[in-house]
Amino acid sequence: MNARTLAFVFVASIACSDPPGTEPKGNPDGGTDGSSASEDADAGPLFGQESDGAADAGPSHCNALPLDGPEVTSTNSPDPAPVGVGGEIADGTYVLTAVVAHGSNPQPPITGRGTFQVRGPTLSVVQSLGAGELRASGSLLATGNALSTTVVCSYPIGAKGQTVSYSATPSELRLYAPDGLEQVLAKR
Repeated sequence: MNARTLAFVFVASIACSDPPGTEPKGNPDGGTDGSSASEDADAGPLFGQESDGAADAGPSHCNALPLDGPEVTSTNSPDPAPVGVGGEIADGTYVLTAVVAHGSNPQPPITGRGTFQVRGPTLSVVQSLGAGELRASGSLLATGNALSTTVVCSYPIGAKGQTVSYSATPSELRLYAPDGLEQVLAKR
């Protein structure tokens, strides 16, 4: 895993527990780019795949979230990544509090931070890794323990949604990417 991969995991997602079969709605600014959440859970982290740029826009077009989460340095664990159990995720603002690389291949530590906002079936994210900042917004869908996103705006790079495993409690959200990265988000 490289720094770019970890940066995209920071943008991984938060979802609401919509009833199974419910289609996600567009972002608060309206519209979608026609992309859909990936069915291939091994393709990479949420918002982790570059697009053709059709959904790219400036930061004011994606969201105006302040980047006020704490700085977090990733750690390693030799244990396999847990599998999420799902759960309902309440509307609100969440901040990244930990990133753990699971598995037998330790990764160098990377420092970043992220703020995530959930409103109904929409997600807005701002995250940083080093000197760069990434903003994204999109639609969300949670079914069982699977969390899927569809990106409708990303800046400065194009990104597509994906599906990861997750676990939610009233105060915390844990995201488990297919490559073994775990993100811990605390609700404010």
